Amino acid sequence: GHNQDIAWGLTNLGADVTDLFLEKVSGDGYLYDGKTKSFKTREETIKVAGGRDRTITVRETNNGPLVSDRSKELDKVGQKAPVSNAAPDRA
Repeated sequence: GHNQDIAWGLTNLGADVTDLFLEKVSGDGYLYDGKTKSFKTREETIKVAGGRDRTITVRETNNGPLVSDRSKELDKVGQKAPVSNAAPDRA
């Protein structure tokens, strides 16, 4: 918009607040800095309205929880195109 004294504009975009890391899982752990580290694990109970509560085990790395444990679609990330093609600084 504008008036006789000023003009202004606004771009409405959502913030990029999520980063995903492609972890190399090895048995009961993950590879980090050339070594296998154990997952941190914890139990979480999800309250379900009108149903029974559900308890899940969350496995966590130095980068955060493994979201692929909750969504099998995320198991496919990095399989068709190497991550290094999309983020060469992270290879």
